[in-house]
Amino acid sequence: MSTFTSRTVRCPCGTLRKADLADGLHISRLPEVRAQILAGTFHNVACPACGVISVVHTKTLYTDFERFHWVAVAPPWLVGDWAAWSDVVLSEFDHNLRIAASPLVKDLADRFVVRLVFGLDALAEKLRAWDADLDDRVLEGLKFRLYQSRRERFGPGFRLRLSGVSRDRWELTFTLSHPFDTEVDVWTLSLDEYLETERAAAGLVTVDGLQATPFGGLDRLFAASQAGATPASGHMRVVESLRPQDDDPAYPRREFIPNPS
Repeated sequence: MSTFTSRTVRCPCGTLRKADLADGLHISRLPEVRAQILAGTFHNVACPACGVISVVHTKTLYTDFERFHWVAVAPPWLVGDWAAWSDVVLSEFDHNLRIAASPLVKDLADRFVVRLVFGLDALAEKLRAWDADLDDRVLEGLKFRLYQSRRERFGPGFRLRLSGVSRDRWELTFTLSHPFDTEVDVWTLSLDEYLETERAAAGLVTVDGLQATPFGGLDRLFAASQAGATPASGHMRVVESLRPQDDDPAYPRREFIPNPS
């Protein structure tokens, strides 16, 4: 069941407002939300004072029982605590699909892909890759090779994302976001480079954490430099949910499973 909660959020300009935010998304019943995630418009909130449209990052559990996806989404600035969040994700998955589940659900557990991501843009990248029948772990290997060849363009808080797949043109498009600027680098690679990375995947395993699950890839390799990066302007405008407040004493909970109470 999908659950939404009204929370107080703050615009970079300082204005407070309420917004209905997802605690859990049972996406099979919400195809329009899946489309919004891919389009980058989900959890977008317009400020009544300055007019800025910002994305609100919060904890969300994304489940798709038709495609067998279980993805926990945490705010980007918590990436430095990825190890603890990974334990939470795996523990909750095991409890809900292996221990406390019905026999029918238990039989399905091994088919699920279980992931932890930090930021809705990271979730969108996973969905985009899976929709194109790409292995997200191989994709992270390709992103690492891209970083190696263009590392002068990277810096703290930069986010490299798969932004497009075209089998007709046989190409992948990647976007490198600069956290405190509207500047974006767009790079196009041949799908042959993905296939080459897939063939070389065994060698990439030696790069610590690159292909780890539930959380791996460039975001894990550079977690220390990304932690706390919450740009207040530019194309990645962020509105943070207020941390423990009188009107929201339970945020942020460690768990991803929404609490009906």
